[in-house]
Amino acid sequence: MIQKLHGHSGCRLELIDNNGTIFVRKISRSVSYNERLIAQCVKQGIDDTEGFLTPKIFSKGYLKKLFYFDMEYINGLSFTDYLTNIPITSIERYADLFLKIIPSNPIYDGDARGIFINKVNELDSQIIVKSDSVKIAIQQLKHFDWKCIYQGKCHGDLTFENILIHNDRAYLIDFLDSFYDSWMIDISKLFQDLELQWSYRNYFSIDENLNIRLIILKKMLIEKLLQLDQGKNIVLTIYMMLILNLIRIIPYVDSQKDHLFIESALNKINILINKQL
Repeated sequence: MIQKLHGHSGCRLELIDNNGTIFVRKISRSVSYNERLIAQCVKQGIDDTEGFLTPKIFSKGYLKKLFYFDMEYINGLSFTDYLTNIPITSIERYADLFLKIIPSNPIYDGDARGIFINKVNELDSQIIVKSDSVKIAIQQLKHFDWKCIYQGKCHGDLTFENILIHNDRAYLIDFLDSFYDSWMIDISKLFQDLELQWSYRNYFSIDENLNIRLIILKKMLIEKLLQLDQGKNIVLTIYMMLILNLIRIIPYVDSQKDHLFIESALNKINILINKQL
């Protein structure tokens, strides 16, 4: 092993040099997590999202009852950092790239409402101590009609941290199994960064150049989404999914800083929704 790498799922990541072949090994964080990591491995192995690449999977198996898989090492820059330096004229290219995750013929799912309501109720029961902003957010989610849900392939955690840029190509990493597969959930994760700067939460500050790029990219994505059939409903639903994303994070957050971030984020999204975005 050359070194341990930093990840966000709690799994162990190791950079390994095997006789000159360098690869990344991802190891399950527990036996109970094996099934989820297997699903993530399968998702990464079959993903063919237009415009994106994924690290190739070389092998997989078990180490001391923990599932692992070995994959190609991409020595790239996360989109979190990459966006800071790209020319403003290049931003639309990435807006178009992100929208390639939308199928050419989106499939509407009339049964999705029950799935989302069940998820909200499940989270409501899991979170014992709730602030006023969390209570308000959960009630919003319960009363939302969820009538505009479209199925499709779903990375599961499409934040800027999980997009690498290498040799001017975009790679998707750290796939996550999801309670429901929809490209709308992926776009809501992008807005988690564009609207709330989630991937920048540990930065000391965000400079004006980066902030301008975030605003421009968000504006471009919203404009392009509004051009879709049911565009306004799609955008509203994506923001409700963003609230759901934040509520889902709460049980795993243990730092006061992250709790305050989520509280502030919920209040901000609530104001935007009340203003109809």
